[in-house]
Amino acid sequence: MLPQALYEADLRFVDAKEATGYYVDMNSASVTKELIYAKVAIIQADKNRILLYSMRFHPSKKTYGFDNVQMFTYDEKKPLGFTRLKAGPFNIAPGSPIEGIIDYIHHPDKSDLMQGL
Repeated sequence: MLPQALYEADLRFVDAKEATGYYVDMNSASVTKELIYAKVAIIQADKNRILLYSMRFHPSKKTYGFDNVQMFTYDEKKPLGFTRLKAGPFNIAPGSPIEGIIDYIHHPDKSDLMQGL
């Protein structure tokens, strides 16, 4: 059985760089006038890790930050830890996976639904 954080997630593929995949949880995405909040899964298959970050994005300032991270094994989806962190703001690089996540939240493609993580 999947941990609740992964079971409740609607993870959508956004981007990949080498052995790392970037997904946004559309069930957690919240857009206000100035900010976007969402959980973002970074899957490092070569390290057998899923990092599930709670993130905040400020598109007009081109910045983002982290609020916490949960870590799971990729193969068995077992929880490995949770860390509260208030990191950022960091600059959003043009063409980066972070920029892709913001674009996806604004224009989701329902065909990219990730089934069965």
